[in-house]
Amino acid sequence: MGYEIKELSDGFWKIRDSRGDTAYLIEGERQALLVDTAMDNEPIRPLVSGLTDKPVVLALTHAHIDHMYRCDEFDQVYIHEMDITDWKNGLGRVMRLSYPLFKVKRKRFNADNFVPLHDDSEIDLGGFSVKCLRVSGHTRGSVLFIDSRHRVVLCGDAAGLAMWLFLPYCTDVSTYKQNLEKAEKELLPYENYSFYRGHSEPTGAPPEPLSRQTFTDMHVLCEKLLAGTADLQKIDQLRWLPLFYAKNASAGMVVRKGKIK
Repeated sequence: MGYEIKELSDGFWKIRDSRGDTAYLIEGERQALLVDTAMDNEPIRPLVSGLTDKPVVLALTHAHIDHMYRCDEFDQVYIHEMDITDWKNGLGRVMRLSYPLFKVKRKRFNADNFVPLHDDSEIDLGGFSVKCLRVSGHTRGSVLFIDSRHRVVLCGDAAGLAMWLFLPYCTDVSTYKQNLEKAEKELLPYENYSFYRGHSEPTGAPPEPLSRQTFTDMHVLCEKLLAGTADLQKIDQLRWLPLFYAKNASAGMVVRKGKIK
């Protein structure tokens, strides 16, 4: 167990746990922002406090255990309002059921500590702000964080080579496609930024950093799924739930057929 830390540029760190889950630390002039917490058994707050002398605030790309497991170490947790609503309506209970799957200790999270992010929210770090861009799909409140100082976009699980679209409280393919269309346009000013994902990807995945092209590739994949032209491969990721994998260039999706609508 433990974390692997890499400073990708001055004031910007990638933190990976032993499972391959990733968190990112962005340092501003007044405070630092931790994006996601990964899911290691070791606390993460002492680690990030050792990387920066600025106070650290936490924001989540979405409300899944592998991104928020250590969030109880923080008094406030920024999270999109849609995921807060879904957490209170049952997503929190679903996530607690996932502890045996991930083989981690059970814990409860205090939703009163959740601070809502909105589609146009910005988190001021002093000297620059980190922008929030919602891309509903993996969860309804999945967001990207755009850092203009370090020219990076932190994607969480919003897109990639193994994006899951089968869990409770995710959207269907059509809704995800609509949000991808919107995101592609809003990401145009950040065409030359480096895009980072929330996990280590499977063997054969494009090396990081990624680019806006992954969102375009995912948009095309959604169109193929809806048109019935995607090559669906049955997989045995969860024996109790029939799942399929489809791929288009740098984008891939694990999906159940009930979500292809």
